[in-house]
Amino acid sequence: MKKLLKIVKETDNKYLNLYHAIYQYENGKVKEYEFASRRNQERLVLNNNKRRADAVRILPYYKKGDNIFVVFIKEFRSPLNRYIYSLPAGMVDEGESSESAAIRETYEEIGGNVLKLEKVVECAYSSAGLTDENITSFNAEIELSGTQHLEESEDIKLKIVKLDDVLDFINNNEFCLPSALQSQAFYYKHLNDKQKVK
Repeated sequence: MKKLLKIVKETDNKYLNLYHAIYQYENGKVKEYEFASRRNQERLVLNNNKRRADAVRILPYYKKGDNIFVVFIKEFRSPLNRYIYSLPAGMVDEGESSESAAIRETYEEIGGNVLKLEKVVECAYSSAGLTDENITSFNAEIELSGTQHLEESEDIKLKIVKLDDVLDFINNNEFCLPSALQSQAFYYKHLNDKQKVK
């Protein structure tokens, strides 16, 4: 078992900060570890704080006749210096529920009005070796208004893909892994539902 000895905040940025944690093992050895967090020092998960959603990810879809269409986003990602595909996502504001954040982000990033919201994952860690960030994931049946409401720094284009073509689309394009996995789960759930009807 490790004992947490000390946490040092190494940066002071608005959205994401680097922390330095010092642990002691039962044998007396000391281990130091750096991680990123969107939280202030008092609310870090390693301080035994409750898990709560820091962010949300939404798989938006709509039905047209017998077909289902998934709305992906193609967004410029600065750490990669290129565009990749993913699902709409964003931060949960202070005092906001994850459901409200999902509805808001869907409206802002793709111009989608949520008709039905289904929570599929509650507060899962996005990359536990790197950050304590928790993400709650939703599937959302939507109608598109045609107007995005982006922040000045956001560079997002929409890509609408028929559900039958989702796996090929994921395999032939650069994707954010959690978005790819959520999309695959959505695909297989609907494939399974379709087979039950037969």
